[in-house]
Amino acid sequence: MEGFGAPDHPRYGQYSLLHVDMKIFWQLLRALYCYPAFARIRHDLFLIFGFWHAYHYAHVALWDEFRSTYLAKAFWVLYPKHRLMRRPKNTQSSTFFMWLRLAYPSFREKLVAAIATLKKEVLDWQHSFIRARQDGKDHQKQYPHYPFYVHLLNLYHLFEFCLPCIQDYGTALKGNDWPSFQTCYKRMLLFYLSCSSKEATDYARSMFMFDHLLRYWIRLGLPIIDLFNWNHTIFSEESGEVALSVLSHSQPPTKRSDFKNAQGFWLLTRQRYLAGRQGQDLPRHKKHRVVGTFVSSSVQLLLATHSVNIAIF
Repeated sequence: MEGFGAPDHPRYGQYSLLHVDMKIFWQLLRALYCYPAFARIRHDLFLIFGFWHAYHYAHVALWDEFRSTYLAKAFWVLYPKHRLMRRPKNTQSSTFFMWLRLAYPSFREKLVAAIATLKKEVLDWQHSFIRARQDGKDHQKQYPHYPFYVHLLNLYHLFEFCLPCIQDYGTALKGNDWPSFQTCYKRMLLFYLSCSSKEATDYARSMFMFDHLLRYWIRLGLPIIDLFNWNHTIFSEESGEVALSVLSHSQPPTKRSDFKNAQGFWLLTRQRYLAGRQGQDLPRHKKHRVVGTFVSSSVQLLLATHSVNIAIF
């Protein structure tokens, strides 16, 4: 934070970039734009919303919206002996949703025809209800099949918008086409706006404000837009988290504080990650807790001594 907005500081005229997740983004955004004392920091700082976690939580939000009506039943048809967690792993959810989308063309025509049939019946019932009211006659106050019509519309929304929205966003995030990703980003914002869970509302709020920041930066022609056009994938937290995980496992604990040693391991991070994806078992340095090992050994020794005493007795 040193030197932000100070005209006499060596870094004056330069920008800084801070890449954060949804909650930190919203907290910092409120602090930067609600307190005048942060005006200098706001002037020199690009606060970037993390793109990948929006994709990750979209799977959870989709489960929350459609679990009880469609997704749980479809899941147990495919996996009758598996346990369905409240928040399945991202790999499991993405695979399951891909299978659903691949199966959708096989019954799409039947779904559209059923929606058209019920829509006509609902309109006929509404017309007859209005005519009966005008004539002063009694009429059935509620269409008996109206809940089925709503369920079919929700199912159509799931397959026509929700699933393609999430999958297209993940694909565009891995690509190198910033205009396409902008379109997918706005569609993802619409998806979160249509969800009812609290965390989905939090994501919608942060994504809405970051969309306005993007428009402001584009209008002013700020240099951050050049980075987005060049390669917006570098702003995916997943890439950084995977790289740091590989880096931490590749170094011995006694060398992690050595900057030059860490820099050398960092240059080999990509090779180690690709080797791991190819099935090669590379050595990993894990930190063992000495206290836990000592307690475990002591318990085993006590149990062995107790067994010996019982045997002698």
